[in-house]
Amino acid sequence: MDKQCPLGWFTISHEPVAAAIDLAQTLRAAHDEWPDVVVDASAFEHHLRTLEDVATLRVGDLYLAFACAHRDPAALGHLETYCLRPMHGPLAKLGLAPVLIEETLQAVREELLVAPTPGEARILRYSGQGQLRGWFRSVVLRAGMRRAGAQRRDVEYSDALHAEPSDDLELTFMKKKYGAAFQRAFGRALAALPLDQRLLLKQRYSHKLGVVELGVMHGVGAGTISKRVTAARDRLVAEIRTAMVSELGLVAGEVTSVLRLIESQVEITFTEPAAPAP
Repeated sequence: MDKQCPLGWFTISHEPVAAAIDLAQTLRAAHDEWPDVVVDASAFEHHLRTLEDVATLRVGDLYLAFACAHRDPAALGHLETYCLRPMHGPLAKLGLAPVLIEETLQAVREELLVAPTPGEARILRYSGQGQLRGWFRSVVLRAGMRRAGAQRRDVEYSDALHAEPSDDLELTFMKKKYGAAFQRAFGRALAALPLDQRLLLKQRYSHKLGVVELGVMHGVGAGTISKRVTAARDRLVAEIRTAMVSELGLVAGEVTSVLRLIESQVEITFTEPAAPAP
């Protein structure tokens, strides 16, 4: 005969008393961790019985994953907060533009949560070994790396497609004459910047993050981060100019032309690997 658990919110069937008490305590702990999440207790119990050594598993995370597979609204909200929103930063570090970050997260949602029946949802492959957050991080980063590779290929194709001779003959001449020196100076100047300025410039120009997003990442307002980006860029330009003037022995008239070259190429060079300094 079924034995009603005194907790009253699920039933333990055909189990020895000691095992039933242990399982009752385990399920109660999972429910207490996510009190606003609702699952079919008997179905979750059956899911737990498909796993080995439940006592060593993160049952609270299993409970959340199970509820997400069954589309519980509260569980899906916790999944966003606990597992998905924290991945914006790591995905940005892969070089993904904000729109591609959102596309990556949406693709993961569809891959893990959308299925003909709840029992087929791929989120149920989470075994309870380690945090659900860590499991999601691995899934999201793998998806992000695939998308980052595709983004780089698209950029390379677009650059090749739109590469045309410049109408600015002076600038074209300067690129040919001083391009190699610029790359050497850029590499040295970037390496000489403080780490925080170097990171900020890469986030702004390589990762294409706007000042609002950067402000959120760095915990300051958009106006403040804009000033920091400008200061870092001005310092980089000044360092490149000094290095090029020193290396090439330029006269005053040539310095103005070289400065035009630097201004035109700094942001472009952030999207390419800088030439190593000799």
